[in-house]
Amino acid sequence: MLSADSPISSSSDDALGRKTFAEALAKALFQFSAEDSFVVGVHGKWGSGKSSILNLLVEQIDRGNEATAGNEKLHIMRFNPWNFADQNQLVFQFLRQFGAHLRGDHKIKDIAALLSDYAETLAPPLDLLPFGNWLSSGVKVAHKLFGSTKDVTSLFEQIATKAKKLRHRTVVLIDDIDRLTAVETRQIFQLVKQTARFPYVIYILAFDREAVAASLKELGVDSGEEYLEKIVQVSFDIPPIPEAALTSFITTSIDKLVATYEPGHFDAVRFGNLFYAGLRNRLRSLRDVIRFINGLEFGFGLIGRELNSVDFIAIEALRIFYPQTFNVIRNNKAHFAGHVDALLELSGAKEYETRLNNLLTSNGAISDELQSLLIELFPKLSYAYGRTKYGHEFEIEWEKTHRVAAKRYFDTYFSLTLASWEVSVQEITSLIEMSDDQDAMEKIFVRWKQDGKLENGIATLRYRQGEIRIDNLRRVFAALLTSGEIANTQRSALASSNAPESWKMLWAIFGILDAIPTGDRVSVVQNVFSTSAALRTMVEIIMSVDEEKKKNLNKFAEFTDKAIDEIKSIVVRKIQEAAIDRATLLGHPALPTILDAWKQWGSAIEVNAFMLDAVKTDDGLIALVDSFIYQTYSISNRVGETRNYLRLTPLSECIELGELQQRLDRIVNTDLRDNQMGIVQLARRELNIFRQKDLTPAQFDNRRALLDALDVADHS
Repeated sequence: MLSADSPISSSSDDALGRKTFAEALAKALFQFSAEDSFVVGVHGKWGSGKSSILNLLVEQIDRGNEATAGNEKLHIMRFNPWNFADQNQLVFQFLRQFGAHLRGDHKIKDIAALLSDYAETLAPPLDLLPFGNWLSSGVKVAHKLFGSTKDVTSLFEQIATKAKKLRHRTVVLIDDIDRLTAVETRQIFQLVKQTARFPYVIYILAFDREAVAASLKELGVDSGEEYLEKIVQVSFDIPPIPEAALTSFITTSIDKLVATYEPGHFDAVRFGNLFYAGLRNRLRSLRDVIRFINGLEFGFGLIGRELNSVDFIAIEALRIFYPQTFNVIRNNKAHFAGHVDALLELSGAKEYETRLNNLLTSNGAISDELQSLLIELFPKLSYAYGRTKYGHEFEIEWEKTHRVAAKRYFDTYFSLTLASWEVSVQEITSLIEMSDDQDAMEKIFVRWKQDGKLENGIATLRYRQGEIRIDNLRRVFAALLTSGEIANTQRSALASSNAPESWKMLWAIFGILDAIPTGDRVSVVQNVFSTSAALRTMVEIIMSVDEEKKKNLNKFAEFTDKAIDEIKSIVVRKIQEAAIDRATLLGHPALPTILDAWKQWGSAIEVNAFMLDAVKTDDGLIALVDSFIYQTYSISNRVGETRNYLRLTPLSECIELGELQQRLDRIVNTDLRDNQMGIVQLARRELNIFRQKDLTPAQFDNRRALLDALDVADHS
């Protein structure tokens, strides 16, 4: 993670062109020959790279010392005021540290000893120190000398005299002054101006000039700027980072994140479009970049692989640089995500534009920069700002690459967690990796069904089916066929605009079938059907092939009439085998569809015989009636309602409806199990309505369908 508190330490890591500044400063320091103490200020905002420049300066001084002899060398001493929690320690610890620095040179040990005495002389009385008795026994000397201006001055002059003779050139680096308290800040400047103005000592002070001036003003200093000018003899503002260097730093940092976290669907071309459409202009400083990159790294680490990384980068930019817009988008999914539907078209592009502008700004317009960024993220907005319409087919494409524009993935960009009904990229990858194991895949589909993930899991698998090895397609086809039996055939009450789960399963099956080489498709279907018990799904596949061939003679051309007849025969044989266990077939949720296929492709006599045998017992009769009950869903005032009806037309082909009603009326309610009671009561009610309306079974069913379409309940 990038951080302003983790500066670079070598010019080999300099991606922003700061080495040149450090080289020039080092050269000036080597050329400075005056014996007086000198103070240099290096100014820059927090996060502008002051610490990095000091590190590069040290590197350049070390290199310069290699070519310099004797007293011309520069000796580096770093002093970090943040190491000391109390202002009373700053001066004392600086002098002790400076003494330790000099003590490393055997020629000037005597100066180091004098500095120790000087430090103790300046120390505050022991009873005023907050840190107790841990200081050296030399503090006792402070009691003796404290308050004696003569002794302090004498010690200073002795140190200065010896320093002039030895010409030990020291560069003291003090960073992060702008993070100190106001009192500590002033104490640092008093230190370098008065207390420690030793000969041949150059102070390099790194701070935010504006922040320090304001801090000094808190202490009653009339003009912080003038105060600094009296102490700092020469000042340098950190030069602005060249635009090209900053751009390169941004893109390189993002490249590193992409390489490290491997987030999903990174499209370099699309990233370039988005970067220059509205993102680059918001990254104006190193601090901006650091905030941005750190946010990206955190997000990529959490959920980067599950989303479109280009969109995630843009959403993170909105969060940091356009926080109000970010919140507006997060709280108004319907206005931004999805495609242009009929309802939006009906209200009109102008009305849509007005609503967006009211949401996004208070003055009725948004900047071109922000508008470009939003349109790149949410193409739907093009209808408002460019009158370009993106329909349903585009949202399908957005889903494939996990775009924020897809309603399915929108919320994940803001919650940074995958919804409980979504499958992760790793789950799909694992499924594809084990696509040579049919049993393992079927277990995964069952687990997805239990977890409420089957619908979305199958949809995502369709988008990634190109990754499945061609020799594994047959096993995937077989696993999907088996799992088709557990897919819901009804739409969700809360997602009525979506196709039923079973349809999406069929789309996935046909997607795999299309990927199988044309010459192998018929044999694969025949072989898989021969060993499968997935009656409903097999019937639905053949019905779909028949229907498609009627619409387009060239569609499924490999499935000739002869081939289809052979496959239908296989399905009929599988139904016959299932009918041996009458109770099992009666309990199949798709019994009407299966019986209809058996009648059309096999023998109507066999079907009638099965039905007559099934209704000999009350349990069999109730099970048969149950299979012809269907459900509808409606939503009124945001409350979902489920309604149950009895489909009479196919039931009448199995048993005469008058006889059915008599049989049901003779059943004693107390003999029924709880689930049977509801079935019998519903059938009695529906048959009573049928008799009162005096309609044919087909008319009754059609009337029900019409009323349901109009969302009108008829309970008369």
